[in-house]
Amino acid sequence: METKQIYSKMASIMKATKAIAKGQKNEQQNFMFRGIDDIMNELHSIFADNEVFIIPEVVNYDVQEKISEKTYQGQTKKSITYYTRAIIRHHFATTDGSEIVTTTIGEAMDNGDKGMNKAMSIALKYALLQMLLIPTKEDKDPDATTPPPTR
Repeated sequence: METKQIYSKMASIMKATKAIAKGQKNEQQNFMFRGIDDIMNELHSIFADNEVFIIPEVVNYDVQEKISEKTYQGQTKKSITYYTRAIIRHHFATTDGSEIVTTTIGEAMDNGDKGMNKAMSIALKYALLQMLLIPTKEDKDPDATTPPPTR
């Protein structure tokens, strides 16, 4: 039985992947995050060195629109927000034709035509984070310790 190269190559990628800090801040909801660009910038050369590439496949998607109205100084303006939910299958493949496949869901909201792009980026981000177990540079588990009760 021939061993598929993708398994050893993905293991090598996982070994070479370092922590990626949550270095960006969402100002509206006040939380730190790692963007898809942070992850792609960190992983691109590691994937290239290991001759692994990713082929996205859209399995299913749905777009719903929500119309809202806002009144400002007597004028009412309507706006449309598009909610996109996509199921994306990522094929992690290498030069011998072997592959590993993972399926993730991407969700996004947008006021223009970028909802699907955002949903695909989120799906890829979480496929990579989960498949490679990419750590952050934060404490291991904030729930590992219990602070003393306050009164």
